[in-house]
Amino acid sequence: MNTNGNVIEMKNITKSYQMGTQVVHALRGVDLEIKKGETAKMVCRYQQYRAVGKILDRLRIEKTPFERSGVIWHTQGSGKSLTMVSSGYSFFAFSRYSMVFL
Repeated sequence: MNTNGNVIEMKNITKSYQMGTQVVHALRGVDLEIKKGETAKMVCRYQQYRAVGKILDRLRIEKTPFERSGVIWHTQGSGKSLTMVSSGYSFFAFSRYSMVFL
């Protein structure tokens, strides 16, 4: 926590994408502050959302332990942590199975 009482504080956030010869500025000079006790919602990107759906489908549809097992491969910076948290949270509906995160 910083001296302003913020748990998270980010200043002057920018994000740009190269689209051919043009640069698209998705964020330009955005500030974000989350204070202690405030609620913040984290939303998965579509790749993470799809991975969680595939995990749950596999548990729901497949018959054998081998068919229900598998690996979700992520690269650095692809959102492994949020995918794991979302999977684990959604997983309570399938409590008779074991889920291991490495």
